[in-house]
Amino acid sequence: MRTLTQTVLRPLVAVGGEQAVLAVAGCIISNACFVAAAGTLYALGQYTLRNERLAYIASLLFVFAPSNMFMSAVYTESLFAWLVFSAMLCIARRQHVVASLLLCASSLCRSNGVMYAGYLVWDVVVRREAWIGKRWTQMVVRAVAAAGLVAVSVLGFVGFQIYGYRTHCLQPLYPNNPLRAYCDGLPATVYGFVQAEYWDVGFLRYYTWSQIPNFLLAAPMIVLSIAGIYTYAAHDPVRLATLGWKRRPSLQTAFLDTAFLGNGLLPHIYLWVLLLAVATTTMHVQVITRMFSAVPAVFWFAAHLASKDRFTQCIVTGYFVGYGLVGVVLFSNFFPPA
Repeated sequence: MRTLTQTVLRPLVAVGGEQAVLAVAGCIISNACFVAAAGTLYALGQYTLRNERLAYIASLLFVFAPSNMFMSAVYTESLFAWLVFSAMLCIARRQHVVASLLLCASSLCRSNGVMYAGYLVWDVVVRREAWIGKRWTQMVVRAVAAAGLVAVSVLGFVGFQIYGYRTHCLQPLYPNNPLRAYCDGLPATVYGFVQAEYWDVGFLRYYTWSQIPNFLLAAPMIVLSIAGIYTYAAHDPVRLATLGWKRRPSLQTAFLDTAFLGNGLLPHIYLWVLLLAVATTTMHVQVITRMFSAVPAVFWFAAHLASKDRFTQCIVTGYFVGYGLVGVVLFSNFFPPA
């Protein structure tokens, strides 16, 4: 933001002041990343779904996502979505080193970026196709390579924690003040401490009567997620339970490899399950739409529903557009889902 303000937008500083131009720069960056993320999701959908129409519908729904007020504001959601979608696309193309670098940037951008490193492990050593024609010594080498790729992926997150510890504990800004309890904890994570200390984030801490309105705000996304996971799991529970190594004999392979029920969605479904569990048990549940803005399976399932019939299409698009519009009003007045 500051670089853009001091270069391309510098002439505007004399007119509106540096703070206003910084805000403009932030909006430009967020919206540029939003557009890039939509295009990358479309490309990723073509690789994963092998269905151009479904990939196109999903990218359109992403543009009208329930979290779109955050995607256009000066937030990190758009940048994060673009980085993780790009990393997934590189993994689909077997460009693992580039993907690890993108995931490194994503984990620096947002802490939940570390969860996406699992895609590298899946693609290099877990999926069934990675083992075909390989000796065990080759798989050991691939496992070591996967560990290295994951290490690179989480460097952004680790680097930020080191920076925070150094700033607040080793070289505190206010040396005369006592050190916070955060400095005594190992591993010391800035974000984890702030969430627990000031936001009261923790396992089942949000399950109070006063938070019922926030659970109602999150309910549509929770229901959509449960329905999507169930739809995929019910189609072939054997495949889901065996990490894709086995399939129900009655299913045709050709059908399994395309659209929302395809084999390529397996790692995306596992991530969806993990994030849904975290969102509903540990974090402030009303921000689930923001968290899921970087989960491709959400938009692929929504596109799967929207392509069925007119009634279902109206419900899905109504929720996406309606929640997004209401969210703009609520967010601008400092109400949830902020």
